[in-house]
Amino acid sequence: MARKPLIAFLGIFRVTAFLLWILLTFRQVIGGGHDYHDALRKSILFFEGQRSGKLPPDQRVKWRSDSALHDGSAVGRDLTGGYYDAGDNIKFGFPMAFTTTLLSWSIIDFGRNMGPELKNAVKAVKWATDYLLKVTAVFDFADSHRGAYSNSLHSAVCPFYCDVNGYQDELLWGAVWLHKATRRRRYREYIVKNEVILHAGDTINEFGWDNKHAGINVLISKEVLMGRAEYFESFKHNADGFICSVLPGISHSQVQYSPGGLIFKAGGSNMQHVTSLSFLFLAYSNYLSHANKVVPCGEKTATPALLKQLAKRQPTLDFHNVNERRVLVKKLHQYFNLLISFELLHLQMLKAILYSLVHVPAFTELQSLTDRGIDFNAMKNKMASLLESRKREVHQGTQNICNACRGWLTSKPFPPSPVETLVIHIPRVEKPQSIKDLRPIALCNVLYKIIAKCWQIG
Repeated sequence: MARKPLIAFLGIFRVTAFLLWILLTFRQVIGGGHDYHDALRKSILFFEGQRSGKLPPDQRVKWRSDSALHDGSAVGRDLTGGYYDAGDNIKFGFPMAFTTTLLSWSIIDFGRNMGPELKNAVKAVKWATDYLLKVTAVFDFADSHRGAYSNSLHSAVCPFYCDVNGYQDELLWGAVWLHKATRRRRYREYIVKNEVILHAGDTINEFGWDNKHAGINVLISKEVLMGRAEYFESFKHNADGFICSVLPGISHSQVQYSPGGLIFKAGGSNMQHVTSLSFLFLAYSNYLSHANKVVPCGEKTATPALLKQLAKRQPTLDFHNVNERRVLVKKLHQYFNLLISFELLHLQMLKAILYSLVHVPAFTELQSLTDRGIDFNAMKNKMASLLESRKREVHQGTQNICNACRGWLTSKPFPPSPVETLVIHIPRVEKPQSIKDLRPIALCNVLYKIIAKCWQIG
């Protein structure tokens, strides 16, 4: 699954996933030592902080104001509203639509547990759907013009939100929800007819904004287990296969568990896998329990109680536990070595640039700098100086990171600097001419990224 790198760590989707995790343990508020009511409130409140457009009178995040009130005006459309993606001012419709759907699913299945926050959760969904109704193509159009949306919008959405896993799951995902909302026969027949064509059983051990197959099968299986749709039995078979593919203790290639029991999938942003898969565990546990069913997985059996237990233990990694700290220290050591490797690679890149400056002075781009009055020799000297300074910084910078982490791991206060974020602009086009040609991106402190990454993988 392609995903925004760790520089945008707090994305809308991950807050949605965290909200879903809260629902996993919401009934354990009393005596659990954690205030899940407050955690749920703040998770939903985050969405209000990410609102774009003209804010409503009941906006609770008072430090936010109206923004992006002219979105779409360049093409004569009202595209105001919706949510920003990750603490920046970009709106990506593809992951936003998935976030909205997942939040809606959580309300349908667990709204009764949300208490007074239910109305705010519904408002969070409506804020997104009001925007998406302005920009989303209808289902018939998408089905008639099949293909990944990023094929047409590549420069605008890649590399952050390329549709790497294809369009097939999106068509099924849309049809399933339309069937659920309308109960129309045409959508039921579409799902049955296109199950094989649109690869309903593919890549079933993953669930996220770019691969929805596991969610499709679990969602449809609810109707089968409720005794309302025997014609969808094959989707339940797929859902059972998904459960068996992610159970601990069963050999498989793409899902692992840390020593503390946390799900780990290769790639970045592991916690989105942890929380989204945990949600499916809990949802399927409820559906199985209602039908008094279990999932046979060879020598193991996945009971509703086992799935619920597996879901609830995922985010409860005890960082104060000595063994968990030892695991993290080991991972930190590995990442420090990786950091050094990257720094050395950076040095090699600087050397290559310096070589180009010295030996290829007629290079078109560099010559154009000279033509614009830039001191070419001064540039070479500056690059040489930078090369020398970076050599010294490699050792000192790595040592500083080690010292900071060592202090934190021995219960000293966590330093404030890692949470500082720098916002820069990167070009959307080859030769940017205005602010519209730039894309803002948030750069997190490297120490924060390393620790966050290590924490993800246990």
